[in-house]
Amino acid sequence: MGRLNISGRRPEGSELMALYIDEAAKGGHFRMQKITPTGYRGATGDSTLDLIGFDAQVLKDAKLRLWLINQRPPVDEQGRYLDATKTGANATVEIFEHVRGEKTMKHVKTFADPEIYSGNGIAGLNDGSFVLSNDHTSKGMYLVSRHLSLC
Repeated sequence: MGRLNISGRRPEGSELMALYIDEAAKGGHFRMQKITPTGYRGATGDSTLDLIGFDAQVLKDAKLRLWLINQRPPVDEQGRYLDATKTGANATVEIFEHVRGEKTMKHVKTFADPEIYSGNGIAGLNDGSFVLSNDHTSKGMYLVSRHLSLC
């Protein structure tokens, strides 16, 4: 990650898993379930995510808003990979909504901004904005706040 080397990337991207901590299974283990993104189109046209960090907020009852830092590879207009050591990272913040117990999460919005270049930590705020920290760059560490508009 720190060297932006695509050869270390997992071809199928990241998997987001729900861990059910309220009920232990046999042997003291906890049940896990993959949460599949829907409505999301990644850098190469598929639903692949390259997750670095996340935050979750309870919206109401069992509905959650997920704030995901996505360190997707940079691509050209045809979806071919570019050399990230020359172009820089292609970092975004992806907003999803998920209902607890379901196997999918619905894509709501993508935030792409030059100030999001190497995100590693994110905190969603109650007013729909978020704070993100960057690292792994000579630009230093900045805090960025953006307002979420669901329209």
